[in-house]
Amino acid sequence: MSNCKMKLEDKRIANITSLTASGRNGYYVSERASGAIGRFIQTASLLPGNGFLGWQMSADKEGNVHAFAFSSDGLGMTSKDFGWIFQKCADAEAKELDSFEDLHKDSRRVYVLRYTPGISDEIQSFREQYISSENAAYFEDVVKAMKEAGAAIRIMTETGHDGRGMILFSLAEEMTLRMRTMLSLAFPDTEAVDETMTDPDTDCRLSAKYLMESMVGLLEAFILDHSGKRQEEESAYQYCYDDIDDYDYDDGCQDDIDDNGDPEADRENGNEKESLKDADREAALDELSLDELELSVRTYNCLRRSGINTVGELRKMSREDLTKVRNLARKSQEEIIQKLASMGLTLQGEQEPPSSSELLHELIGLKDVKEQVRKIAAFARMKKDMEALGKASVPVALNMEFVGNPGTAKTTVARILAGIFKEIGILSSSQIVETGRADLVAGYIGQTAINVKSVFERARGKLLFIDEAYSLASDSPRDFGYEAINTIVQEMENNRNDTIVVFAGYPEEMETFFSKNPGLRSRVPFRISFTDYSADEMVQIAGLEARKRGFSICPQAMEKLASLCEAAKRHSDMGNGRFCRNLVENAILSYALRVYGEGTESMEGVEKDFTLADVDFALPDNMQAIPETQEAKKPVSIGFRC
Repeated sequence: MSNCKMKLEDKRIANITSLTASGRNGYYVSERASGAIGRFIQTASLLPGNGFLGWQMSADKEGNVHAFAFSSDGLGMTSKDFGWIFQKCADAEAKELDSFEDLHKDSRRVYVLRYTPGISDEIQSFREQYISSENAAYFEDVVKAMKEAGAAIRIMTETGHDGRGMILFSLAEEMTLRMRTMLSLAFPDTEAVDETMTDPDTDCRLSAKYLMESMVGLLEAFILDHSGKRQEEESAYQYCYDDIDDYDYDDGCQDDIDDNGDPEADRENGNEKESLKDADREAALDELSLDELELSVRTYNCLRRSGINTVGELRKMSREDLTKVRNLARKSQEEIIQKLASMGLTLQGEQEPPSSSELLHELIGLKDVKEQVRKIAAFARMKKDMEALGKASVPVALNMEFVGNPGTAKTTVARILAGIFKEIGILSSSQIVETGRADLVAGYIGQTAINVKSVFERARGKLLFIDEAYSLASDSPRDFGYEAINTIVQEMENNRNDTIVVFAGYPEEMETFFSKNPGLRSRVPFRISFTDYSADEMVQIAGLEARKRGFSICPQAMEKLASLCEAAKRHSDMGNGRFCRNLVENAILSYALRVYGEGTESMEGVEKDFTLADVDFALPDNMQAIPETQEAKKPVSIGFRC
């Protein structure tokens, strides 16, 4: 591989392996793609003699993208070796040589990416300021363009050259200006040169670091493209699956048997078919990888280290089993239970989870919120029915604004809403994707848009909950919150049919937030106000939080609890459910010290009944330091100021 004009087929390509993307893997696409390409480059650097490794993506006439890995002849690389390299990103399967597409087939035009250090200072300055070389969206654009043009891309790296290698494109026709622009954005500081027009003595190898960054971007785009197709297939399958209620499972024909007119028999047959369908659904869910639950990194790692790899293995565990998993905190245990419940599943020995409507009804207080949610749910049902009947659908999105103080159940209601929309059929998943400024805004121009698009990709078919959305708005012209807001508006439009966005924050700050972009308010038609709880409601919440933790509250303590809640109401940022939870948790700590502390072993008459007494309850130190007549100030909006 001494120059640009060398046809790679001149070297004998062998050990061709087909790579099939194994899914989006939740939050871990970028991390796993980087690991796979790191193994690829490292393996190439250790090859004997003049061996090489290659990776190719090609698009067929049907718009499907295929990926292959290969090596030079005589290396003994196997599909198992490539399976190890691309583990958790793609499944590897050996293929015959004739199934591998020749870049020069049918006199196709082949272009090589050549490093161009002679770019003018003005263009280079523009690129550094506005274009990120890590922009995954540019690689997605390249893959889309490849599908349209039936193109192929090949990356090769060989030993003895510090991991350097070449990137080539194969097209049926001359490369268009649009394709050249896409390539220049995805592969900065290079230009696509026709292989036949290059100087034979020109070295077109790119650095190992450049190859690695390029391959990571392309591999991510390949996985995401495959994942999008898989989701479409699953949605189509689910649509067909939901329509087989009136068909017999044995022969696929409509059930004409009336069981001699016996209505009880009809009900039994119907129940049996429903049970069979539920069993099939649960069996399919049990086979899902643990990745599909999209757990937090800590929870995911704890389960994997304990040998749990599938949803089915997780469902066989009980709550007691979860407590025995090393480093799995109570918060992580609750996260697992909630994720399973969002799929209609439970741990072993658990009762079936209540419906989302029942969960809404069980919430303490929030009368106006519940009524608004019921109206929105009814509107969603009507909208879906109109579409099913072929009527002109009401052109109103279901995006919402939640306004209220912290701890007023905004996130809880969002989770319940996601479940309701899943039950209605508006969303394909009852999970929500919770995010904030830290997940959306990056430190460099161009990266923020990547973050926002990545979040929306994760939220496809789900409810996206953006907490403290006002923190994206800043008075500083150097802040990238504006870029995040503009990209959010664009992505809301692009995903209006399969993603519902909920913005949450304080009332006044949210007004400022929506004023930053004229197109934002028009895309968020529903506003739900979460008022602070009354003192009586706070007492009920505290009692509920205590029962959740296995404790009761004695009558005298309930009286003191009521007075503490009244005091908390005088502080605008304290009178909410979060205060009640903290109050109970601190009371439990006081109970533990009183009953189980040092020196209590010799105390007589101390009853260990797990009942919280009035001496266990007290206002937090930060409230005792503030005069009761003075309201606490609201937190300052997050952001940079000049």
